[in-house]
Amino acid sequence: PADVDASQLSRDVVNRRQLCVVSTGVRAAGLGRRHCPRPGRGYGSGRARVRPPPSGSRSTAVRRPIHRRTPSLTFGLLFLPFTPIVASRGGGRRGTSPVVRVVQVRERSPPRDAAAVVVVVPERREIRVEFLPGGPLDEPARDESGRGGDLAAHDVPVQALDAVGGVATAVAAADGGVAESTDGAHKAAATAALNNCVTSSDLKYGRKYEGKVRDTYVDDELMIAVTTDRQSAFDRHLASIPFKGAVLNRTSAWWFDQTKDIVPNAWISSPDPNVTVMKKCTVFPIEFVVRGYLTGSTSTSLWTHYNKGGRNYCGNPLADGMVKNQKLPKNIVTPTTKEKEHDRPISLEDIVAEGWMKKDDLDYCVAKTLEVFEFAQGVAKERGLILVDTKYEFGRDADGVIRLIDEINTPDSSRYWLADSYAERHAAGMEPDMIDKEFLRLWFAERCDPYNDETLPAAPDELVVELSQRYIKLYEMITGETFEVPPLDVDVKSRIDENVGRALGK
Repeated sequence: PADVDASQLSRDVVNRRQLCVVSTGVRAAGLGRRHCPRPGRGYGSGRARVRPPPSGSRSTAVRRPIHRRTPSLTFGLLFLPFTPIVASRGGGRRGTSPVVRVVQVRERSPPRDAAAVVVVVPERREIRVEFLPGGPLDEPARDESGRGGDLAAHDVPVQALDAVGGVATAVAAADGGVAESTDGAHKAAATAALNNCVTSSDLKYGRKYEGKVRDTYVDDELMIAVTTDRQSAFDRHLASIPFKGAVLNRTSAWWFDQTKDIVPNAWISSPDPNVTVMKKCTVFPIEFVVRGYLTGSTSTSLWTHYNKGGRNYCGNPLADGMVKNQKLPKNIVTPTTKEKEHDRPISLEDIVAEGWMKKDDLDYCVAKTLEVFEFAQGVAKERGLILVDTKYEFGRDADGVIRLIDEINTPDSSRYWLADSYAERHAAGMEPDMIDKEFLRLWFAERCDPYNDETLPAAPDELVVELSQRYIKLYEMITGETFEVPPLDVDVKSRIDENVGRALGK
């Protein structure tokens, strides 16, 4: 795709599947050479490398920039002759349509042949890959000229496309759109609230600290957190999502109540859908990240570390032969420091050695982290979800009691997968199903340079409303309760001020 840097391409396709994409149908898909990355950029250059096509050929090879010492990590993906089997509802900016291809995939480590579906969406500059269950494709039929036969010759049943988790549907929407994954029950409310989101707060209480999502007010006894509707990525604000703050705040309140017999927490009350009042605690400078599965895509993720050959992470030994998204033999704690410049993974031994926490306090927090996480995993399982990983924070109150603080098991601080399809998709080498919240971030990444552009485009209302509904859906799946929509005819700032003032007796 045009002007897509290597990191984005890695996130969307290459890093996830470790594939090398070689396509003979680029022009047929409406891409053409002008929509490919610039030629002449080698490995490690920060852009995907384009190998010029052989003389007389229409093929273009796009390769992931790979460290010179580890080229064996790539696999081969060969596009066989294809027939488009899905069309978009809209032509897009360049008048092209998504093309879906059933392809043959050969993985080199471990050796395995498999069938996959590749969706190429020229107008969104996107390539997505999903594996099909059931093994490799049959060799396509050939006519007398030696050219490939049609899709039916591959003997792949149409219903097998259901296994790709709606990939074709998701990317076949009109340009800039996204496939709805919710029932629309809260669509009208979210639309009505677009211009009445909690974007900021101004409580007349204590000292204010403004984070990416939360505004925190602190005095000598209490801490008041206003969870806003701000949606951030790329180190900047992208949009305001109706009811997002209420979902996060209510999810935490629900979990604090569910786990109060396991560990004391700082929660006192939630006088407003977006507000929590907590006991003031001195926060330990460690985030207790807890993981149940070998997954992730960021530079600090467990899977990235393992895939590069690491077999010990934050003091936790990892066996050979594991694969991405596999359940770990037991839940593990992989702490990170909370530092001004950047957080870093750290072992339990180093936390004590470097003076971050005393051993007794650390042992208590680790034990409670594992206990709360295991309990939450059981609750999630009853709801048809897998709680994959999350993070907890602890602090000590004025009486010396260590308490669970901040947020707990929310859609933003945790990774949830859908349980009913996990085993089948994992066996087929496919990514787990989840309630995806990344599409808005990707929308910006595809249309601008979010890190450097001074002004960003406004997110389409339909995407914002869909994301709002997905947050609500996650709340209802996690808690088993119906989301109560806050009043739509009241100014949110006035509502928060009045509710907090009433709670504080002002």
